[in-house]
Amino acid sequence: MKKLLALSATALTAAALVAPSFANAASLNQQFGTVHGVIGGQRVLGENVQSYGLNGDYNYRVFNDYGWYVGAEGFFNYGRQNSVNYYNYGVGAKTKYLWETATDFTPYAGLAIGYQQTRASDEFSKHTGGVYGALEVGSLYGQHFDFGLRVQTASLSKGFADSASRAQYTYALYAGVKF
Repeated sequence: MKKLLALSATALTAAALVAPSFANAASLNQQFGTVHGVIGGQRVLGENVQSYGLNGDYNYRVFNDYGWYVGAEGFFNYGRQNSVNYYNYGVGAKTKYLWETATDFTPYAGLAIGYQQTRASDEFSKHTGGVYGALEVGSLYGQHFDFGLRVQTASLSKGFADSASRAQYTYALYAGVKF
């Protein structure tokens, strides 16, 4: 997970350095927030669980001539599959880079790291917390729509499950509003 996060951060930084030569970021908003509905799947206690949820973020532009934003995020997910019920929620720090185009689409790539709480139950109820990292790619459309794909992984505490089941992976599609 550390290697993936380091590689992703390096790629995002490299893209942020060369992107201004390809796009004019002058007309992007100074700050904005988004709220999304989320549908996806998670690996919980060794089971693939379909999940639904909400997430939101706040983004503040770092430099006027670049589309680089920093901010914060929060999320809540719920899922049920066969005998496994679970929910998780978390908060984290986030960075995004937006590429302005001549169309209504404004693609972006982002990276987040934070802390989440997870409660899962099969025949036993288990509750724990852990650090998560996430990558997302998406696009703003016009002034008020946002959509994309998010991949998140978390390393939960040792008391939650055996070593093979401790890692939690989330793959999700999201769509929502920008304000």
